[in-house]
Amino acid sequence: MKQFLKVCLWTQVFSFLFATVMFAGLGNPRLAGSLTGPVFLLTGALPFLGVFVRRTNFKQVSLWVSLLFTFVFSGPMLWKRIAMYGHDFSEITYYGMTSATFHRISSVAFLFLFFALSYDLLRLRQKLKKPT
Repeated sequence: MKQFLKVCLWTQVFSFLFATVMFAGLGNPRLAGSLTGPVFLLTGALPFLGVFVRRTNFKQVSLWVSLLFTFVFSGPMLWKRIAMYGHDFSEITYYGMTSATFHRISSVAFLFLFFALSYDLLRLRQKLKKPT
């Protein structure tokens, strides 16, 4: 499980760097968003998919934050961006919010997922260090 949490953390780092490179390098925000959306969706889903497949600890904070990020933020954002591909990002609304506001909240949720994964990893390390 410890190794799996490390993989999840590194995929978070990769997705952030990938998005930064895509938006800076492509010069086409629609294309960059279409390429990075699936990466964020998979990165967000990885922690809860791993826990469900392994049937391990459902008490992990990262499991629940991962579910929230994937189904409330990443999934809807990707779906709507694809469905409204021809529209400007500023014209799209999510749950009654502007796309900029929703994206900002989504970024905070992504950061919170990173911290939740870090917390679970530290908690697991401490548990493994305790003598029984």
